[in-house]
Amino acid sequence: MQKKINPVDLVLDIKRDIYLEHISGYEKVLNTPITDSADTLTEGARFYQSLDENQRNVLLSLMRNSISDTISSVFAWLDGVYYLENQTENIELKFEQSPDKLNGYLQDIWLAIEEGDNIEELKKLYENL
Repeated sequence: MQKKINPVDLVLDIKRDIYLEHISGYEKVLNTPITDSADTLTEGARFYQSLDENQRNVLLSLMRNSISDTISSVFAWLDGVYYLENQTENIELKFEQSPDKLNGYLQDIWLAIEEGDNIEELKKLYENL
């Protein structure tokens, strides 16, 4: 039997499986030895490798922020903070066998995790929603 997932665990899983995997993947691609190819990834790696270490860190930070902001925006939409054009009702995010709604605080949880809040305290705060 699978454990009931709560909103904090869901956000942590998304952080691990999407955010951290994408960052790791991009870092790997950017540090791949350059070939003679002129495709976008090779050109991006060539550009990245031409930068000094400080510039590389700045670029990676911008990439992390961009991905984090995108995930935050998706969570905001799922939470009902804003509607898409032509959207007329809220979304309820839940597993098919569970009556418990997972969304409503996903963006708040994401931002708290990104700011370094204590995970166990977050779980206690959001466990009965």
